[in-house]
Amino acid sequence: RPIDGMLAPLVAALAVIPIVAITPVLNTMFGASSQFGRQAVAGLAAFIPVFVNVLRGLRQSRPVHRDLFRASAATSAQTFRLLTLPTALPYLMTGLRLGAAVALILTITAELVIGIPGIGSQITTALTVGDWLTVYTYVLVSGILGLIVNLLFRFIERHALSWHQSVRGEEVL
Repeated sequence: RPIDGMLAPLVAALAVIPIVAITPVLNTMFGASSQFGRQAVAGLAAFIPVFVNVLRGLRQSRPVHRDLFRASAATSAQTFRLLTLPTALPYLMTGLRLGAAVALILTITAELVIGIPGIGSQITTALTVGDWLTVYTYVLVSGILGLIVNLLFRFIERHALSWHQSVRGEEVL
């Protein structure tokens, strides 16, 4: 909870800053040929949904379960490993899946804005010369790439959470 109190305002401030607006600043700081600006934008964009979801997940264990662990003389480490972490893991996986999608979108957007070589800059180049077939092709490729990323994270989620009722299709009582 102390970490939550310190980091939550910082993350809330980061969440309202338009990440795309930071892209040219990072490009100027690290140079047009550097990949770091694009990676920083993607990382920052992915961090926020992961952080928010993990924070929510860490708060989801029920007080009655915590009381049970306390009454059983479980250590803090045991309570975290056996109660808090399994409760938070579905939220972490959702945050990673959402963060990956946001990172992909903002990476392509950064390429559009700055002109870093990639799908975004190819779209800009095709738009400039009026090559609509290429524009639509790259947009379709972006969509397929997003679908692949989503399916990959769903696959990882299904395997990492094979024990969880949401994956097994059970109803929660």
